[in-house]
Amino acid sequence: MDESRATLIVVSDLHLAGNGWEHVAFHTRQTRAFADLLQACAPGGILNDTLPVELIINGDWLDCLRTTPVAVGHAATVDGALERLEHIAMAHEAFFVALRAFLAIPGNRITALIGNHDIELALPAVQQRLAVLLGDREGHFRVWPARGYRPWPDVYIEHGNQLDPWNASTSLWDETGEPRSPDLTTALLPVGSRYFLDVLADVYRRYPYLDVLTPSLSPTKQLALLCLLDPHLVCERAQAAAASRGNQRRALAELPADQTGDPPAVFSAAVRDLHAQLRAVRERSGIISADTSAEQAQVDRLHAALRDGPEAAAQAIFAWDSYEPQGSSGSIGQIERALAAAHPEARYILCGHTHAEFIAQLPSGQWIANTGTWCSRRQRPTVAEARALLPWLQHPNMEQCPLTDATQLTFALLHRRLDAGTALGLYAWEDHLHDKRAGIPIPLVAGSAASNNRP
Repeated sequence: MDESRATLIVVSDLHLAGNGWEHVAFHTRQTRAFADLLQACAPGGILNDTLPVELIINGDWLDCLRTTPVAVGHAATVDGALERLEHIAMAHEAFFVALRAFLAIPGNRITALIGNHDIELALPAVQQRLAVLLGDREGHFRVWPARGYRPWPDVYIEHGNQLDPWNASTSLWDETGEPRSPDLTTALLPVGSRYFLDVLADVYRRYPYLDVLTPSLSPTKQLALLCLLDPHLVCERAQAAAASRGNQRRALAELPADQTGDPPAVFSAAVRDLHAQLRAVRERSGIISADTSAEQAQVDRLHAALRDGPEAAAQAIFAWDSYEPQGSSGSIGQIERALAAAHPEARYILCGHTHAEFIAQLPSGQWIANTGTWCSRRQRPTVAEARALLPWLQHPNMEQCPLTDATQLTFALLHRRLDAGTALGLYAWEDHLHDKRAGIPIPLVAGSAASNNRP
């Protein structure tokens, strides 16, 4: 590739799954739009002239957590990883056809970074099979082995999960971000991935909207909603999680046996277990818990609302309060700020992981962009909407979903010219859902990328 004139396309969090989960996040709509985006990057396309293009998939390309057979013993092995990959490739054949066509253009290449949902990409056997699936015989596809990728001196790209203690990998990289071993045959799952398999997978199958709300509910509010809708499910998954961890202490130890169907009682016991686990993960990562008064105040409000009945609980759960999770669209979160502080030499920093797209310039002069996700998403309901939707929330039918579609097909576009430097823009691909026209890129100007937001 001519490094003096080059183009990068960066996406993240596609979450392609298979074998039962294939239509949860990445649907026909996304597949068609992604193929159109790659076509727009071809020579003569609206995003390119004659330049070769590097497509960078910045983590969670594949969703191995949502593809069976799931990892056994909280570790990804070669045999299981390859089987999951085959299921994903079969479920998303048109997507892989589009990637093969992109890679067949002379000079183009694909670089994939590893995320917390696809740590299987660290296994050489998986990388080799992906190269075959993509028809790559020239080494134009690669999985980047390190935690972060620097395609150009002023650009740094990282998925972001390593700055999230719940989802950080302890087995892939050392303290400097370099791979611990080039010849892995197993990869340990992060704590959050284990929790997903033990607890959340079954919950999201029954209440799939919890996985797609934007802005998302905090873990504590998700727990409160589940206690309201299905307290017996909370008890069941809590016991399963304790058993899988080999925990000698009984889950929900403070819950009387005759109150397993009582929402406030289940919440009171379950929230203690949840917060104890979250604190343990943070402390193992060297994060000392700060003042927890706001967190406790939220717990108290939710517990009181559950005692007052469904409508009061819906108001407390879906109302905004002072203890909401970071990472809402348009906002700079802890992960993004940490990446900028760790890489002051980079003028442009790109990440994913939080599914919250934005672009902004920091006081340091650095530009930071989160490329969000291509997953199907639904707008978090207001308090009034949630009250009216309580019957649907308890028995959801996603084929007749009353929640507003909030899907955003986001990507970053970077151009480099030796005579003009690097230009960065963050875009949403407008896919013309209701007609047959080709898509177009729409600049996202949350934070305004000034003169750098044009293709």
